[in-house]
Amino acid sequence: METIAAGLEENGGNHLDELAEDPLVLRVLPDYLAELEQARQEVMNLEQEKEAFEAGENEDGSEDDQTEEGERRNYARELKDQIRELKHSIKEYQKLIKTLTGSSKKAGSITFHKAKGQDIRGLEGQLEELEEKVEPAEKKILELEMKLKLYDEILEKLKAAKKQLKDLQRKFVKRLKEAREALSEEECRELVLNILKEKLEGNLDAYVAAHRQKAVAAVENWWDKYREPMKNIEDGRNATAKKVSRIFSELGYA
Repeated sequence: METIAAGLEENGGNHLDELAEDPLVLRVLPDYLAELEQARQEVMNLEQEKEAFEAGENEDGSEDDQTEEGERRNYARELKDQIRELKHSIKEYQKLIKTLTGSSKKAGSITFHKAKGQDIRGLEGQLEELEEKVEPAEKKILELEMKLKLYDEILEKLKAAKKQLKDLQRKFVKRLKEAREALSEEECRELVLNILKEKLEGNLDAYVAAHRQKAVAAVENWWDKYREPMKNIEDGRNATAKKVSRIFSELGYA
């Protein structure tokens, strides 16, 4: 078992998947391996969720996962592009609104002109028109950002799941050593002997199964060759001979 741990350390954990299938590891770290597999499955599930979102599944009913340029569709990027375009389209309007709604100290604001005793009805009308132009776009931006928030949550969960899996993989050697140290020499000897016994039984079972298959194939071959009784073959041969003789007689060769 020390050899397994040393080999994993030397290879930087590159062969962890193979070592996780080792009978010794399976015996001494069953709970840990189950935890490791659960973490791996969580990463895979979140990766699938991410890909499904990017493909736009269940969004617009479209089954086309490619753009007009032949590239793979990315619904998350589409949302970001739409949000950016909408924000750009109302950027100047929002600047004017900010100016008009500024404090009395801000030149150009409604309160600034009102403080000077000037007529502000035109400015109030302008503000109302600007807000009517901006409101639909801001509402759409909020709607798109809520959709994109789901994607961001998936990314955060995926990041955390990958970190957890990496931590579990990094602690593999430590957990293996701890499990080894918890076993006595007698327990280690019994464990190894049981594993060797299981491997030997597995090899013997494989040989028996292979030999049985050969025997079955041989019997099936014999059956294909000899299942027809000799009497039936002879009767068929005699009937064919009589038929040929009759044909020759009709043709005048007899």
